[in-house]
Amino acid sequence: YDGVLIMIVSAVLTIVFESPWICPLVLLIGGIFSSFNYKDFEPKPKHKMIVPWANLLLFVLVFVFFATLGHFTDYRPFRLFENFYRNGSLVFGGGQVLAPVLYTEFVEFKHLIKEDDFLTGMSLSQTLPGPVFAFTSYLGTLIMKGNGFWQQMLGSVAGAAIYLPGTFLIFFVYRIWGQLKQYRGIRASLMGINAASIGLTLAGAFTFLIPIVQKANYTSLVIIVVTFLILKTNKVTPFFLFLLALIMGVLI
Repeated sequence: YDGVLIMIVSAVLTIVFESPWICPLVLLIGGIFSSFNYKDFEPKPKHKMIVPWANLLLFVLVFVFFATLGHFTDYRPFRLFENFYRNGSLVFGGGQVLAPVLYTEFVEFKHLIKEDDFLTGMSLSQTLPGPVFAFTSYLGTLIMKGNGFWQQMLGSVAGAAIYLPGTFLIFFVYRIWGQLKQYRGIRASLMGINAASIGLTLAGAFTFLIPIVQKANYTSLVIIVVTFLILKTNKVTPFFLFLLALIMGVLI
């Protein structure tokens, strides 16, 4: 029941507090909460940890550099990189968690992208390999509209920026992960982190469901229910579901 409680609380907090900071916060809280069950795990011999601080320092310096550069120059390509690098740094849990955070920032807060364009891009990206990179590059291209050829090139900056923090953290965390697992509290915390990630995914689904309900878009609701039932009962590819939803949207 601890996992279910963490999942529900994480989803509620994410929905109520629309901030990119809430994602790492609920993961941290979930991990801390479940770490109290450390007695369920057998102890392991402890060894002195060797921490590669240089990799973490590089991650922080890139963040600070582009945030400062974007703030003082107000040059959109720099701000674009900083925005996506920041979101890639703060959001944990994959594209399902990242999408509502980007929606809040670029559609609801900054008004750089229209709601329909955002949802269309998110839907189309699910039919492609590497949907997160495709989707963020698409958003970057929309934000940089009006720049001709450079619009396409600068759009790909968003895709690169969203992955760069994870790349830095992989080289930092991977080298100490084996050392961290010697602590029972760390191993116990994984259950809470996983439960919180599920809560973040549920919150993301709820975020995109609200506009559909508010507009009384019953066609979309029918398509959501049908595609959910198909996914629940069969193993089908996203591309097939996309085509099915496209046909249903035309016929209904």
